[in-house]
Order: sequence, then C-alpha cells, then structure tokens
Amino acid sequence: MERRTEWILPGDGGEGSLRDRVLQSRGLLGERERALFATPLPALSLLREPASLPGAEAVAAALDAWLREGLRIAVYGDYDADGLCAAALMARLLRQFGAQPTTFIPHRMDHGYGLHADALRHLRQQGIDAVITVDCGIRSFAEAEVAAEVGLRLAITDHHRVDRDEAGAVRLPRAEAVAHPSLGGCPFELISGSVVAFKVASRLIRLRGGERPPEVLRRWAAEVALPLAALGLVPDVMPLLDENRVFVANALARLPTCPLPGVQALMRAADIDPRRLDAKSISHAIGPRLNAAGRLDAATDALCLLESDDVEAVRAAVRRVEAANTERKRRMEELVEIAEAQATRLGLLEPSRASVVMGDPAWHPGLLGLAAARLLDRVNKPVLLFGGEDTMLKASGRAPPGIDLHECMNDCASLLAKFGGHAAAAGGSIDPANLPAFIEAFERAVALRMQGPPRPHAIRVDLTMRAHEAMSAMEELDSLRPFGKDFPAPVIHCPGLRVRSAATLGAGGDHLKVQVQDEGSQRTTGMLLWRQGKRLAEFRAGRALEVVGSPKRSTNPRFPDDFEVRDFRFTD
Repeated sequence: MERRTEWILPGDGGEGSLRDRVLQSRGLLGERERALFATPLPALSLLREPASLPGAEAVAAALDAWLREGLRIAVYGDYDADGLCAAALMARLLRQFGAQPTTFIPHRMDHGYGLHADALRHLRQQGIDAVITVDCGIRSFAEAEVAAEVGLRLAITDHHRVDRDEAGAVRLPRAEAVAHPSLGGCPFELISGSVVAFKVASRLIRLRGGERPPEVLRRWAAEVALPLAALGLVPDVMPLLDENRVFVANALARLPTCPLPGVQALMRAADIDPRRLDAKSISHAIGPRLNAAGRLDAATDALCLLESDDVEAVRAAVRRVEAANTERKRRMEELVEIAEAQATRLGLLEPSRASVVMGDPAWHPGLLGLAAARLLDRVNKPVLLFGGEDTMLKASGRAPPGIDLHECMNDCASLLAKFGGHAAAAGGSIDPANLPAFIEAFERAVALRMQGPPRPHAIRVDLTMRAHEAMSAMEELDSLRPFGKDFPAPVIHCPGLRVRSAATLGAGGDHLKVQVQDEGSQRTTGMLLWRQGKRLAEFRAGRALEVVGSPKRSTNPRFPDDFEVRDFRFTD
C-alpha cells in the first residue's frame, strides 16, 4: 500500500459546509446535481423518463403484442447479479399481466455469456414462441439469425457495448425491437441491464395501464421492480451518479420491507442490519451471494431467490447459495495466489509491461474476473485472465480508468472467438492456439493507448482534516450517501499522526487495526488497513504517518466506527 499511489490533494479552502466542499471538489455543481444531492433520498421524479431509453417503447409494444396474442414467452438472462435481477424483474412483470413466462439463465461453462444457438433451439422445441433478452444479446448476430430460422420472435434489451461498422454506425442483431442506452438520444447511458429492464417494464405498465396505472402496478413498480433494478445496478459497478443515485437510495429505503422472500433471506444470511443498509451492503454482501452460484455452477438457486415466492424453496436455495459463496471465496483466494505467482514468474508485473495476460485451463472461468480485479488493484494496468478447458479458453478482465479494455480487445478481435463487455470489464473466449499471438497483440493495443509506462494509482482527496475531526464529521459526510462507483465516500487526508498501538484482525491476521493520535492532541482514532496484516511490525508505537481514507460506520452496533485507510505514508 505505501508509496504506490499518487495523492491529488484539494486546493486551498473551498466554500460552504463540508458536504458542499466535497461536491465542489468533484465538480458536481449543476442544477440537476444540486437536486440529486439535496437530500439522502432524492425524489423518484428525478428518474429519467423511461421513454428516453432508445427502443424502450418499441420493446414494450412488442411485449404487449405477444401478450395479446397469447404467445409463450421466455426471458433470457445472464448468470451474474445484474442479469439475474433483470430476468426476475421481467418475468415478474409478465406475470402481472397474466403470462407464465419461462426464465432461462445460461450456464457459464455450457453456454457462456449471451445468447446461445442451442439454447434457443431448445426453447423452441419446448414450445416457446418468443424470447426477450435482458442484460445480453446486443452483439448476438448469428444467434439472432438462428432464432429467426427456428421461428422464435425476438426482442433484445441490453446495456453492453454495441457493435459498429467501419463508419461508426451501430449494427444491431435481427429482432422485432431493441432497447439499449447507446442507440442515440439517451440522456444518461451508464445504466445496468436491470435498469434497462425497469424502464421497459415502466413503459409496458403505462402502455397497458394508461398514464396513471392501477395502484397495484404502481406499488409493484416501487416495491418490487425498483429494488430489483438496484440489486443489479450496484454489483454491476455502474456509477452512483445521476438517476443511478435515485434508484439505489430509494431501493435502500425499501429493502427492509421488500415483499420478496428471497431478498429478505439474503439479508438475513449476510447478517445485514436493516437499520444500517447502504450500497456496500449490496456490493459486498448481497451481490457476491447472487453471483456465487453462477460462478461455480448453474445460477438456478440465485434466480430462485429473486423470482420465487415459495418460502420453503427460498430457504433451501439460500442455504445452497451460502455454501457456494463460501466455496467461491476459498477458491478465489487460491487462484489469486497462483495467478500472482505466475505473473511474477513471467515478468508480467514489471513496469515495462503494459498489460498482464495469461491463462491456464485449470483456472475456473467463474473466478477469473475476481482474480483480475485483485491483480489490477496491485498493478494498475489491464489484466486479462484465461481459463476453463483445453479446447476453448474463456477470459475475463479488468482495466483501470483511462484504458478501454473493450476497445483493446476489439483491436485483437480476429484472434478471439467472441468477446464483449465494457471499458472497465470485459470477457471473451479464444482457441488456445491463438493465445500467444493474442498476448502480444493485446500488449501492443494497450501500449498504444497508455502513451508511456503504467501510471501509479491516483487518489483524489476531497478534504484535509485531523483524524478525530473527520470522525466527528461522519454524520454530515454520510448525508451524501449512497457511495459507490464514481462517487466514493469523501476521501480525507489526515496528516500529523502518531501510532499508539497496532494489532492484526481476521482469522488469518490478514488485516490491521491501528490506533493513532493526532499530534498535539490526546484524541485517538481507530484505523482499519485491509490486507496489511503482514506489515504489523512496521507500525511501532510512536511512528509518524499520514493517511488518506474515509470514516467508516460500523455495520455492527457492538463495534465502534473506524477510519478506513486507502493509503498511508510513514513520515519519520
């Protein structure tokens, strides 16, 4: 952690309250931003109009026609939290209108991400007439042709990167209707697949219920659809800005009384205190559990938690999800250790390398993204890991801000069997014979975009304060919640500290709890340093240091609040 980051300290002063100074430091000064951050619970009226999503009206019209014609409909989702939430939302919506949809979630190993030709053929053989995709399908050109060939009507809703021709025009798969934020005219494009599904659902509700739908549908949208949208949005690491802030803040207010038994079971399993719910409760507790089942096997149990109202089925499913999450954590730690050792042995962590790309058929595809994210945190350059099987390796990768991972993969598209994703996270598959050539092509693609050696992590600081003052200001700073991607908790620089004591935390002693004292004061502050347990001996009593981080409210009322350290520097 020490000295591997650049601290961008705030300018002199700033005006107004602490919360105003944080917003000023982040450039959130417009009229809409003032409305969004005026209260911890921004009004639902600040959500963008559903019709502003390109294609939402057309997809809603297609669904309306399918319902009127009595077609058998399948919802085709994805095995991650976003795809599962979007699928459950869409299936529950169709049931509101009397349909009995089939929900299909692909298997990570058997089908991979996105539409799969054999799966579509199977659905048709089962008597399905029409398929609506959620969180997938925007680049499934060949599979859309298969759907047409077997007589399946198809509508696509997605948020992943679109395909473009040489002139830059968007290319779309063959479908009755397509809803996607990047088709032009969307006022805020950085939304999840679950939010896309929510907007289509909102349009269908208005189409069938009028501009003032029946109370039962309005209540369903607020109490069921909105929480599902947020439970997909946060784990998919969408920025908590603009309308995403509205979704998440309002969902957090509703989750304690959410009528879905699976959501309540997830919160109990994660030992979440409903009074202390925040976005981190979703990103670090609920989201990983929803993702765990699909990472190691079929995502059936996770879907059950979101789609079923059978309390007994939910109880059984949550037990299996808990077991899968425990196993996921164990195997992920093993993979990170193995991958880091291999990267070191291959010289991929050296500053001269622009990227880290490597693979092993023994690595489980469901864990590659997590391991890539952990390596990215260390090296701050694109990481792409391959694993799965000898005949076709699957990949998952992560990239730091400023490097578009999807574009780098697009430069090497001829060597990949398929790929897709976003700027910060993407995946694909490759013939193992092409991997050596891909590694070099990808390295060149990244190097061209980096314009120099990898830069260190940069932490943009909002405020400089004494540590005990930062803890005293927690309530005011917390009024800016929810915190998450692109809107983290206020980052505070605390200089002039002295170590009072230090001890390891966690069963394996992986973390540190350090008591520090502001110079010239008798006030002490507890500081948490994650994954720094091996450095305990350095934190001798009396050592001088400075830190950057954020006050952290304890999720357990039995334990005190602490200051969560993002980086530190000894100054003696």
